[in-house]
Amino acid sequence: MVAAFLSVAGLVLAAEKGTEKEAKQMVDKGIVYIKANGKEKAFAEFNNRAGKFISKDLYLFALDFNGVTLAQKENPKLVGKNMIHVHDADNKYFIKDMISLAKFRKRICSNRTTV
Repeated sequence: MVAAFLSVAGLVLAAEKGTEKEAKQMVDKGIVYIKANGKEKAFAEFNNRAGKFISKDLYLFALDFNGVTLAQKENPKLVGKNMIHVHDADNKYFIKDMISLAKFRKRICSNRTTV
């Protein structure tokens, strides 16, 4: 069994932005979908650009606890790649930070916001 966590990302160029509440609801919906349909089907749906897990500028992506991308609809080439050493413009290793927070059973939202 692969340990994984879900996160919500926001599209920078989107006209309408999702709220923190909507991000939390999307993560909850994703968890329910994984439990009902299994990880393989859920991650395929998360990768679907016209799927159920896209709203306004929000979409789900998934990583395992080693930093390997399991679902990423905005850049499908990242699926299967280890992103643990990716850093942002401030040289912050945000994937490592997300994993650390997720291990403490917190859900994560983009822009370093815990939801």
